[in-house]
Amino acid sequence: MLGAKFTECWEAAYIAGIIDGEGSISLTRMHENEHRRPCITIASTDKELLLYIHL
Repeated sequence: MLGAKFTECWEAAYIAGIIDGEGSISLTRMHENEHRRPCITIASTDKELLLYIHL
C-alpha cells in the first residue's frame, strides 16, 4: 500500500496508474557512502493532482 492516506483500493490503483503513465520508480542515493533508497517521481504539470498525491 502506498500510505495511510490511500485507504481505498481504487485510490491505490489510481495512484499506481499515474506513476505508471507519468512517473518512475528508481533507487537513488544522495551521497556515495549511503545505501540506495526508493524514489518515486511523477512528471506532471497538474498542480491539483500533485497536491492530492503529496497530501
